[in-house]
Amino acid sequence: WRAVLGTQPWRNRQYAKMSAEYPASYIAWPEVEEFVRRLNQKAGKALYRMPTEAEWEYACRAGTQTRWSHGDRETTLDDYAWFEKNAWDQNERYAHPVGRRLPNPWGLYDMHGNAEEWVQDFYSATYYDESPERDPMGPGRGRERVLRGGSYAEPAERVRSSHRNKARADFVSGRFGLRLLACVLLRRSDVDPQSVPHRRLHQVRHEGRSERAEESISCLGLRRVHVDGVKRREVHPLERTQADEVERLSLAARARVLSGHEDVD
Repeated sequence: WRAVLGTQPWRNRQYAKMSAEYPASYIAWPEVEEFVRRLNQKAGKALYRMPTEAEWEYACRAGTQTRWSHGDRETTLDDYAWFEKNAWDQNERYAHPVGRRLPNPWGLYDMHGNAEEWVQDFYSATYYDESPERDPMGPGRGRERVLRGGSYAEPAERVRSSHRNKARADFVSGRFGLRLLACVLLRRSDVDPQSVPHRRLHQVRHEGRSERAEESISCLGLRRVHVDGVKRREVHPLERTQADEVERLSLAARARVLSGHEDVD
């Protein structure tokens, strides 16, 4: 964050630490948009964006239907999340270094707790009553934006996979951070049909990038995840054309944007 925007919104704040391994916090929604714009400008293409709320939950659940991605037992939540019990109540009232708890089944860290994450959508309490069943993009307008994941200050039920929060776009808090998506170029050969659980999710991986680019992607927190098809359509790789074409797939990011990343080239 500091390398891209040159700012430190968390500096000298009560509920934040200054080390570069902590998630960027005290971030307002418009600042996330500017961060994304700068990243894409530096990349020379529209590579990064905020996830929709539906995309965020899809990545959080990682194919599960339980209260948390590790299961329904609150007694094991401490292994996977920073939340009220093991952070706020222990007088550790700040977001903790990323990746210190266990990941979800797709290798994504800190999806539950630590810092809540802005997503693209406006908030509506009734939107999903009538939304499209597939790839809902959120309401077209609203007064507040959605945050997902809960935080270090929240009780267990508020860091569940399904829990929703909302705030004005200009509101900042030590509990608020961000997670991005990246669109990466993949060849057909990168999709392994044998790795498709339930014949619906595609395991993808990074290819065709320089060593430096791979390193910077790792620093930004991108991880291998399952995605649900090409260009927002569910298509089994065996049903695709045999040409070795390049497709753009949305890839969920691993964790929060770090406060002290040094290079994004």
